[in-house]
Amino acid sequence: MSEFKGLQAGLAPLGEALASLEASSPEDAASVDAWLLRANTAEAEIRRLEARLLGVFRLRALEVDPDKAMYGPGMREKVLQACGEAEELVLRWAQVELMRARMSTLHGEQSDAASAAAAEAERARQNEQTAAALVSAAAAVEEAAHRQREEAARALEQVTARREAAARALASSGATIPILAPSEADAAILAARLSFTGAGPGK
Repeated sequence: MSEFKGLQAGLAPLGEALASLEASSPEDAASVDAWLLRANTAEAEIRRLEARLLGVFRLRALEVDPDKAMYGPGMREKVLQACGEAEELVLRWAQVELMRARMSTLHGEQSDAASAAAAEAERARQNEQTAAALVSAAAAVEEAAHRQREEAARALEQVTARREAAARALASSGATIPILAPSEADAAILAARLSFTGAGPGK
C-alpha cells in the first residue's frame, strides 16, 4: 500500500477515535488515564496527517506547472478530497486538545489526591504500629509488676510460716524469755561478763 493510500485509509478510524474522545467524560483516575492515552495516540496521527497529507501530498496536488505535476486529474482530486477530510479532523482535534488540557488538570488533581490518601494511610499504619507497640510495652510492664507482686506475696508467706513455726517450737519447749527491767538487764549482762572472765562479784 502506498503512503497516500495508508493516510487515506486512516482518516475514517481517526474520525471515529475523535468522536469517541469528544463523547467521553471520564471521572475516575483509571478512565482519565485511558482517555489521555487515546488522545495522545490521536494526536500522533493528526500530526502525521498535517506533515504528510496536508503538507507534502497537497503541495503535489496543487502544483500547476505541467512539467512538475506528479498527479493526473483523477489522483489530484482524490488527494485534495482527502486533504479536505484531514482539515476537518484537524479542526476537531483542536477541540479535543482543549478537553485534553482539562483532563490533564483533572488527572493531576486525582494524582495529588491519591498521593495524599496514600500518605494518610501510611501515617495511619505507622500510628497503629506505634499504638500496638505501646500496648505491648504496657502489657510487659504489667506482667513484670504482677510477677513481682506474686514473688513478694510468696516471700511474705514464707516469712510468716517461719515465724509461726518458730513460735510453735518455742511454745512446745516450755521455755520462757524473762522480761527484765533496764537495771536488771544491766546487772545480768555484768554478771555474765564476770562469769566469762572467771571473776565474781566478791573476788
